[in-house]
Amino acid sequence: MTMPAVDVNEYIDSMALPELPDGGQQYLVAPSSQQYLLPSPVGDEPAPGASVAGPTLMSFTASVSPLHRDDLKFSLGLSQLSAQAQGFDVRTNPVGFYEKVVTILNNIGYVAQGVNFADFNVHTGTLQMERVVLDIMAQLVSGEELGVVRATLTALKTSAENGSQPWTIFRRHTTNDQNGSFLVGLASETSGDLAMRMGAFHFDSNTTTTQFLWWTYSGTDVNIKQGQTTMTQNETLYKLLREKVATKMGGHSLGYIDDLPLPPI
Repeated sequence: MTMPAVDVNEYIDSMALPELPDGGQQYLVAPSSQQYLLPSPVGDEPAPGASVAGPTLMSFTASVSPLHRDDLKFSLGLSQLSAQAQGFDVRTNPVGFYEKVVTILNNIGYVAQGVNFADFNVHTGTLQMERVVLDIMAQLVSGEELGVVRATLTALKTSAENGSQPWTIFRRHTTNDQNGSFLVGLASETSGDLAMRMGAFHFDSNTTTTQFLWWTYSGTDVNIKQGQTTMTQNETLYKLLREKVATKMGGHSLGYIDDLPLPPI
């Protein structure tokens, strides 16, 4: 059960987070955390989008408002960093990490389900992690929504090829080259209600590679576990916490959250 708002404010205040990145101390709030306080520019057409927050790759359908996109970036960022500060490393202890993340999300205005990992059975001689992600996400979303996920992965590959910030963030918080864990989610909004469907992935491999999503692995050289989960936002509660969560993230957003420009879908 979600805490009353007054208790949640104290809960957020008491959260331990990792040390700020270099230069982060200069920000009282994250540079983009004020976006939800401003009206959307007149004439802007809603469009799909994508972002990274540490080990999470997020896709947004066009229906998700700028306010709710920020909500997900800051709330997932806060819950993941808090779990990290409590000693849960997503790369070496994905089960414990995601259990802690879900607990935190449930305490700050979301209804999130736990992640139950199961072995991903490899039926081919070789595989690419991106293909595994799309196969699992196809069980959760379809049609245009799956197209947004596919475009997000394409954008992330472009970032990896260019060595730009989104891939740098994602890889740093996801893998140590031979094993890693990450989350891929698709957010949608219906009549103001925000929901996200997610696939969680963990892998161990005998192969060392920096671009693990697109490397062609031998089926015998990699072990993959996957899980699926959903989360919805309690807008009635979260609107009372929105500024608190963004302010708590503050300079921690630097080097942890960034947007991905999508190619045409």
